Order: sequence, then C-alpha cells, then structure tokens
Amino acid sequence: MTLLDYFLSGILLIIIFWIIFLRVISYLSGWHTLKTNYQTSHIDNQIHYRGISGKIGKFRYNKILSVTLSETGLYLSVPLLFRIGHPLLLIPWANIKNIQEKDKIISCEVDGIPITISRKIYNIFKSYLSTFS
Repeated sequence: MTLLDYFLSGILLIIIFWIIFLRVISYLSGWHTLKTNYQTSHIDNQIHYRGISGKIGKFRYNKILSVTLSETGLYLSVPLLFRIGHPLLLIPWANIKNIQEKDKIISCEVDGIPITISRKIYNIFKSYLSTFS
C-alpha cells in the first residue's frame, strides 16, 4: 500500500465513523423518533435563529441548532455537516406539551421527548407559543 492508499483509507474511516456517530446520536436523542411524525422539507421563513444551543432528549446540541418560529410551528434543524440522521423537523405548536420556564429557558415535551431551548429566543418563543397554541 502506498501513502496515498493509507490516507484515502483513513479519510474513508473518518467518514464512516462520522455517519455512524450522527445516526447513533439521532436515535439516542429522540430526533429519529420525532422524524417519524414531524419531518418536513419546506420551511416557512418567518423568524429564524442560527447557532442556538438546546437539548433534545439527553443530548446537547451546542450552538448548532437552527430554530425557525412561524405560525405553522417550531422548525428545528442542524447544519449540513450534522444533517445525517437529523432531517428538518416541523413541530406544530399544539404538539408542544408540558411547557416549563426557568431562568428564561424553555423546556417542553414533544411525543414524550424532552426539548430545551436556550434563552436566546425565550421571549419570541413564548409569544409565538401563546399566540398559536
């Protein structure tokens, strides 16, 4: 084997590991479960925030969540690099349950999966939730 073969094999292993890693996180966090009912390909681009920290299930998504708020519901997505196993989700406002507010952090449940969203969007999230749920 040449040096190039080792290099290409290493790159291939890294890619395979990354794909497996993202799939496992998707299953363990609950994103895969949410995907069953809430996967979408269309986004109403009303109010959009990038670089949001949040928690889906027991996994933190530190500054990689994109959150869009619209009359239709709450859109959640991640950047393309993390998209494997994490498709765009649209969660209707009516499906967001057990809403709790603590220190300007929103915690809720969707189909039994806990979701926490950072304080950066607290006020606007709260206003959309009260208006459209």
